[in-house]
Amino acid sequence: MVPVPSLPAEVVYSILDHLWGDPWTLFNCASTCRTWRDASRRLLKRFNGLEILDFENLDRVSRLVNFRKTRHFYHDLNQLYITDDKEKPFVHILPLRLPGTLFPNVRLLRFSQVDWTSRRPHTSIFSLAIAFASIIDLSILTCRFGSFSDLHKFIIAFRNVVALELYAIRVSSPITLGSRYWAPPKAPRSQIKWLRLEALHCDSMVPLYNPRTEQPMFLNPILALCTTFTSVTIIHVRRSKFRTCGDLYQFLQSFPRLLNVKLVDVRYDLLSMLRFAEPLTIDVPAMPQLEKVVARVGTPSEGDGLLKWLAASQSIVSLRTLFISPCNTSIVGRTLRAIGSNLDGLDLQTRATEETMTRQITFYVASGTDVLNLRIDVQRDTPSLQLVRLAVLQALRQFEPVSRAIRHIKLRINSESRTQFTNDLQTMASTPDAKATEAILFRPVFAAVEQVTIDLKLYPLMKETDSATLQTASDGIRSLLSAWDIRGILKFLYPPWYLADGNKRQFVENVPDKELHVDIDGWDVWKDE
Repeated sequence: MVPVPSLPAEVVYSILDHLWGDPWTLFNCASTCRTWRDASRRLLKRFNGLEILDFENLDRVSRLVNFRKTRHFYHDLNQLYITDDKEKPFVHILPLRLPGTLFPNVRLLRFSQVDWTSRRPHTSIFSLAIAFASIIDLSILTCRFGSFSDLHKFIIAFRNVVALELYAIRVSSPITLGSRYWAPPKAPRSQIKWLRLEALHCDSMVPLYNPRTEQPMFLNPILALCTTFTSVTIIHVRRSKFRTCGDLYQFLQSFPRLLNVKLVDVRYDLLSMLRFAEPLTIDVPAMPQLEKVVARVGTPSEGDGLLKWLAASQSIVSLRTLFISPCNTSIVGRTLRAIGSNLDGLDLQTRATEETMTRQITFYVASGTDVLNLRIDVQRDTPSLQLVRLAVLQALRQFEPVSRAIRHIKLRINSESRTQFTNDLQTMASTPDAKATEAILFRPVFAAVEQVTIDLKLYPLMKETDSATLQTASDGIRSLLSAWDIRGILKFLYPPWYLADGNKRQFVENVPDKELHVDIDGWDVWKDE
């Protein structure tokens, strides 16, 4: 037999680079082929995650991990993704084939498309899952359970889980009131601190009250299950529907250690918000440690409901950061007076109405507690600067959230909308009275101001109106804020295309400024550490 000629190491690695996204072929090379063995094993050690999609994948991993000479391939694995096969389910035998003790470093475990409605899991699967002692992040996505008892047992089987994600969970067993109401069985205290809920239908929830335990009860068992995790400090709810906003608020108030709340695309009945103009009457545990609330809702009315709830919750005394978009400008002042005494970060985005005459005003207090950021998004085709000046005054007039003195004010004039103002709105825009302007600038909250920065780098470049240049804009704002200009504390920032003589050099696309941008859809917001 003619021996196979040895290949240079660089050639071997170049060939194996094409298998970077094919771990199963690398496993075959590492366990059967002497020529590719060492190089394949080195590449496999770089994998930090493994996905099992069918029974064949499970069988292959099972043989490798249960064989003493090949189990080291999975020693450094820290992410395991299990997607059950609808045609040939295999998750019910997973703990038998993959003992958790052989995966000592797996931190994240994700289950998808598991259906335990027609075939309930054997009781041994819960006890065997305890062997996955290293799991700290558990995700259950698009799964169906026959009963909430199975769901609860499955979650608590992973004793060391700190982060739990429930996405599009469905339970087939009906829920009724009275003695048949589902109650979680007694279990060791959960260590879950981060709860992520997404794509859940909680609109059938009805708040109940248990006089024996003095705890709120819910008809929706998913939320009842979550309230058993009393150590939760972070709650993220995204793309979920509740029956009323009161149900959502009562659910949040069931976590006495809650620190951070993020609500993204949460829906509920708008009419129910009228009931929460006053403090809640249900005696539920307070949230004395709540520090951060970030919410993006569908309408300003929904944002107003959240602001009213925060203002009415007397127990919220530790709130430091608040972001709500959108909300109505009319209630911003009242809310800030109620909850703004301890705020370090504030970002409230409002939308245009006939009274505000501006697309958006964003109130934002920087972490330094003495810097006020005001972002004003004006309409791109505005033919005059009157509306911009009115927006600046309106923003300064409505701001009064903190008792501490503001030393630095940053106003950013931005462009967003392409829709022109109607003639009626332009007629309503009148020149502000000089005395009224001075009364705003000399308010006590601005008495200690040392610098005012006007950022015009994103000011809309008017292509058709030659007179509407940045020079005109800066002159108009300088005249408006003349009291600060006389003190020499007014500073303007211009875009690169602006020339000192007021001419326009070229048109450049507006680049969004990330200074005040909060990426609610991004993972960074969900992973709040």
